[in-house]
Amino acid sequence: VSESSSPEQILLDTESGKLLHDRLFKALSPLEAKVFELYLADASYAEIGEKLGKDIKSVDNAVQRIRSKLKRII
Repeated sequence: VSESSSPEQILLDTESGKLLHDRLFKALSPLEAKVFELYLADASYAEIGEKLGKDIKSVDNAVQRIRSKLKRII
């Protein structure tokens, strides 16, 4: 947030971000939602796969589907 942002703009940005988050998570499968949460937490594909019991290719495929869904929402 820049120093010149008004309180109103900060609120709108926050609300827009929450709306986008909510719309995206409604579009994601349970696996995609878990992958996305871990991805946002800076986990590597290998770490995500290990935590979810999936191979790296499955994680990569989920990330590609997430990106596709996000592009459609935006």
